[in-house]
Amino acid sequence: PTVTKEEAEAARAKVKTIQVPSKALGRDVPVNVLLPKDYETSGKKYSVLYLLHGLGQDYGAWNRFSAIAVHGTN
Repeated sequence: PTVTKEEAEAARAKVKTIQVPSKALGRDVPVNVLLPKDYETSGKKYSVLYLLHGLGQDYGAWNRFSAIAVHGTN
């Protein structure tokens, strides 16, 4: 899908990077959280979808290589 610069910028504003403790790795690891546009004001409960990156990628892969942020917040 084609994503305009404005759509991409608006979507990026809804992606938050947080640090999650990992016992297996013995350190905090960065995780991107994609939030709906009305998350903080709606009072709604939302489903969770976990997208895991492939070998050789990192937590930012889905943002870099897809339009998931644009389509995930609609």
